[in-house]
Amino acid sequence: MRLKIGDFVELIDEIGRPEERKGDFLQIHKIAQHAMTDEIVFHGLRLRRTHNAGGILPHKMNELYLEMQVRCDEEAEQHSPYVQNLERVKACQIVKKRRVNVTNTRYPLNTFRDHGHYNSDSRTARASAFTSYELACRWLLVRYYRSQRDLDQSRPQITVLRTFTEEEASPTCNIAMADEALVVNHTGHAKPPRRPTYSMLDSFCGLGGVSLGARQAGIIPAYAFDHDIAPVSSYTLNQPDTLVYLESVEDLLHRASFEAIAVDVLHLSPPCQPFSRAHRTPGQNDETNQAVLFSVRQLLERLHPRLVTLEEAEWLVRGHKQWWNSAIAMFTDLGYSITYKIINCLNYGVPQNRERVILFGACPGLRLPAIPPPTHGPPGSGLLPYVTIADTLAKLARHPSATHNSTSDGYAPIARSLPPYDANRTAWCITTGGSNGRPGTYHPSGRRDFTLRELAMLQGFPWDFEFAAGLTKTQIRRQIGNAVPPPLARALYRAVREGLESADRG
Repeated sequence: MRLKIGDFVELIDEIGRPEERKGDFLQIHKIAQHAMTDEIVFHGLRLRRTHNAGGILPHKMNELYLEMQVRCDEEAEQHSPYVQNLERVKACQIVKKRRVNVTNTRYPLNTFRDHGHYNSDSRTARASAFTSYELACRWLLVRYYRSQRDLDQSRPQITVLRTFTEEEASPTCNIAMADEALVVNHTGHAKPPRRPTYSMLDSFCGLGGVSLGARQAGIIPAYAFDHDIAPVSSYTLNQPDTLVYLESVEDLLHRASFEAIAVDVLHLSPPCQPFSRAHRTPGQNDETNQAVLFSVRQLLERLHPRLVTLEEAEWLVRGHKQWWNSAIAMFTDLGYSITYKIINCLNYGVPQNRERVILFGACPGLRLPAIPPPTHGPPGSGLLPYVTIADTLAKLARHPSATHNSTSDGYAPIARSLPPYDANRTAWCITTGGSNGRPGTYHPSGRRDFTLRELAMLQGFPWDFEFAAGLTKTQIRRQIGNAVPPPLARALYRAVREGLESADRG
């Protein structure tokens, strides 16, 4: 073989770790020769077949992805992500030279199938294609780690799985397509005018925490839907100009008028109870709620949004990896780039310790917005201080007319006899149930649970947010516990709006 920088080579399957290294490739970035032994070594970036991606990418023959692990601590900052991921390979580890098309086009463009000499019905042809024909690399998977310890334990802080851009694709003729053309092909309409009013559909909207935060960030919740009349009744009081469908996702997808809906952003908050860390006893609706997670594919196929946001229980990532990988595959199979991160809501101005997984998705040709960094932090962080229970109660005290704050009517909280605690701290995760006796889940006095209004404000809702008349205490409590905190949604949708504005300016 005659090899040079930029060539792609197939590597031998390493004995002992076939599940990790079977069918890998290397793009050569540096060639070195040992001064004493004359041994030739190659340094480059490793590519893998998509069937080795753990189910997050479509299993297509001769499709590859580039995987990178990036440390972000001070020790690693002196080395670029590119340098951190260069691997050293000996000549004896190379099987053969292969042609790889690095492209931003959608499958099946720019594959060996384009040449017309491939017979998919022939086992011999398939074997020959697998071992000798050209390959395509469309995806870049990057996991960011805070430290070497996190890397050793496979605990990434942020994960990005995106398609290559027009600039990154191979300069070979017909390998790249204009990113703007990819967006137009996906959405079905041309680039919108500069600085348009952006719209969204809030699916499984519940009480409307996402819609409230999105509106505050400048994104208009034009449509929403949920099958539960209790939270929808409260939603419509606070978002009167939003068209809300009181339907399940299955019924909505069969509605003829749904075909005419066009939005820039689709938000997804499917029922999270089956994936919650606190969910330890199987429920009668578990299978239905789990199935709803995968109905979002039909929403994506119908709406073709430019951007997607998803919020779910963090345990879906940590405790239900197969479910999470299958959910990611829904996006990538439709060409969406994604980035996700497990965040704590208290880092975004919510006065409670509440972990969630946040995902952004961008359609083909569109750059992914970055998940926004924390705005609040501990002393010495340089960020705004955490919002505490004391801050929240003090703010509520300035509004004596706030409803659902009485301790003596039908909505009164349960009386308690628990140890008092310092209110200058954040609350624990607000759930659909009551206090568990842990400080931060009941009133600092120890004499009672939080009122419904206190719970709503600890969830980030304003003091004058309205609840529908005729709802029971349990119904309101469930609405609050299931809601996405508006301050978190506001931070996320500011990043979404900035991403859309940047794309439209370009």
